[in-house]
Amino acid sequence: EEIDPHAYTLYLQARQLGNLFTEDAFAESTDLYQQALSVDPTYAAAWAGLAANYINQMTIGYRSAEEGTRLAREAAQQALLLDAKQADAYAHLGRMALRYDRDLTAAASHLQNALALEPANPDTLRHAATLLRSLDRLQEAIAVDEYVVDRDPINPAGHYFLGFSYLLAR
Repeated sequence: EEIDPHAYTLYLQARQLGNLFTEDAFAESTDLYQQALSVDPTYAAAWAGLAANYINQMTIGYRSAEEGTRLAREAAQQALLLDAKQADAYAHLGRMALRYDRDLTAAASHLQNALALEPANPDTLRHAATLLRSLDRLQEAIAVDEYVVDRDPINPAGHYFLGFSYLLAR
């Protein structure tokens, strides 16, 4: 499938801004994802990016849990309607199942789907490590977190979660 170059450029800019984790950066990132979708409404990765932004905004407190959950689910589900192999969308549904629904079975299922599609995706692996920590499987979480940091060493989130796993394991 051919991706519109302008939509892809907007997507890359949105993704980079979303990694800054500030209120303004999330607002601009969300706007850029929406611009990408106005160019190509079938761009599943942009829908998944929106889902990530909504979850992160909700987690930090920039969006209410009710609104963020609704918007994130809608965006992730739209991504999967457009592309059933959109691994990030499965990962985001897994994050929501774990954190907001407290449904470990659904979280594991969504993350398993994501990892089957993209087994080396650092973002998905980071969420899988969160599930492992929730299950008190700290040594496995540490191994996954270390892999993520080795694979994506400039992403501060990987270092944060590795440090958190080390802290929990004392």
